[in-house]
Amino acid sequence: MVNWKNPHVMATEALDFNNVVHVFCGLYIWELMVSFYFEISLIQGKRKVGWPLVLPFFLCRYGMLFALVGLVVSLNVSTKVTRSSLSSLPPINSSALQVAGNTTIASASTSLMIRT
Repeated sequence: MVNWKNPHVMATEALDFNNVVHVFCGLYIWELMVSFYFEISLIQGKRKVGWPLVLPFFLCRYGMLFALVGLVVSLNVSTKVTRSSLSSLPPINSSALQVAGNTTIASASTSLMIRT
């Protein structure tokens, strides 16, 4: 039986989680790049899509991007980040990441609800 409170096991699991998050962030950014022309055609009006679907679509895609990038940044910061080091940008805290993730879930659910 695995002792999940063992510091060695916890360090291994943390490293695995870090690697998985980086892989999924890379895959998601790749997906955004591949489908960027579809987004441009939506904005330009070349595709016939109901406009109630467009706002949840963009909220879902870019809310998830913000949440994943924020998670990657928070996993890679090894020193305390001060406000002056970010040159007046607000620091990313966990509540902002939670809001981005919850917005993504809500907009995906709204998009599915509107379609059916």
